[in-house]
Amino acid sequence: MKRNLFIILLTFSLLGCESTGSWFGGDDIDKDRIKGDRISILNLKRTLSSDPQTQENRMILPEPYSNLSWPYPGGSLNNALQNLKGPNSLKQTWRSNLGSGSNKKSFLISTPIITENKIFFLSTDSKLSAFHLKSRRKIWQQDLSVKKENKNEGFGGGMSFNNGVLYVSTGFGFIIAFESDSGEEIWRVNLRIPSRSAPIADDRMVYAITHDNQLFALDKISGNILWTHRGILESATILSSTSVAVSDDLVFVPYSSGEIYAIRPINGSVIWTDSLTLTGLSTSLSEINSITARPIIDNGRLISVSHAGRMVSIDISTGERVWTLDLSSTETPWVSGDWLFLVTTNSEIVCVSRRAGKIRWVTQMQRFQNEEKKKNPIHWSGPIMISGKLLILSSKGEAIWVSPDDGEVLNSSKISGSAFLSPIVVNNTIYILNDKGELSAYN
Repeated sequence: MKRNLFIILLTFSLLGCESTGSWFGGDDIDKDRIKGDRISILNLKRTLSSDPQTQENRMILPEPYSNLSWPYPGGSLNNALQNLKGPNSLKQTWRSNLGSGSNKKSFLISTPIITENKIFFLSTDSKLSAFHLKSRRKIWQQDLSVKKENKNEGFGGGMSFNNGVLYVSTGFGFIIAFESDSGEEIWRVNLRIPSRSAPIADDRMVYAITHDNQLFALDKISGNILWTHRGILESATILSSTSVAVSDDLVFVPYSSGEIYAIRPINGSVIWTDSLTLTGLSTSLSEINSITARPIIDNGRLISVSHAGRMVSIDISTGERVWTLDLSSTETPWVSGDWLFLVTTNSEIVCVSRRAGKIRWVTQMQRFQNEEKKKNPIHWSGPIMISGKLLILSSKGEAIWVSPDDGEVLNSSKISGSAFLSPIVVNNTIYILNDKGELSAYN
């Protein structure tokens, strides 16, 4: 199924409603389409160019290591995995259908969780399933749909894993904790607002962001709401599943308004805030301020990028910007050593100096399946670094390997179907989830 990224215009005047049905239109609105106006995300009218000084520096990358699990959508609490050990070519060893994928009514936006020799998958028809990693045998399944609500209207949310418990958010407004081995429900909290992000659980709390730009901090054991924080209400946002980043003493919260907050988990107090909005661009799409990319914590810096066209490096202690770069992305950057790699909304792969914010190289990827007529835009997801090489995926079913040193495209191969989620790596094996809900393993 072909799919572009869409901007969903949400009506926040319905916040007082008790049921999530009013969020998605209930039974009174045409059920054959996702509610809201759809606007294709186009490129910003901006040209990126490399800085010659950065090319003089030798690129030194961390040694690759074996990643043993993927318990969070970004792989870790800080979303910074550096250089993962794995194959540098794609040889498929198996493919398995995990459940319902994208369709006319809903999109698959939840990253699978792989840990404890299990795969956890949240389908677009609101079914949460656990599979044995080696045999793909289904261990348990829970139906997260709500009576009198359309199952397909509850898509969204996501999952994270911590200490034997799987934490799940849904488009119906629930945060639920499950025992990972049996699927037994531990607790359930109704936030009464659909979640737009995966709940992130550390050793103390669970953090979830809702569609109306609220952060809920819940007690990990009981599910009790400890405190909340609210950002600026934003009527237009990008369909995606972002999440917070967590350090030892701060949680960093990205909102669809372009705001990012540093908050103390102990009491919800704000330490500093910044805004990743950008004015003066020639396209009205720059007004879509969403931060859909996950923030990255690395060496005392917070790295974040918005769709509006601003990428920043911030000192996490003071909130002061170290550098600012004008580019737009909806994909989470990848940090490895002193370098950042990301895919822009203009289908460019960019390498940026982590210390100075200077561009080392820019590689233009294919933007449309029909470049001449500018039809059928291609979405690129990633990148991820595997054994010293960058891997990105495309919505037309391609996997591309790129040199981190100079941006040269090394090789490409076909994968089984369109991919809109970044690949993940566990135990030297690459896992790719396509838009149909099929998970493929490569090693």
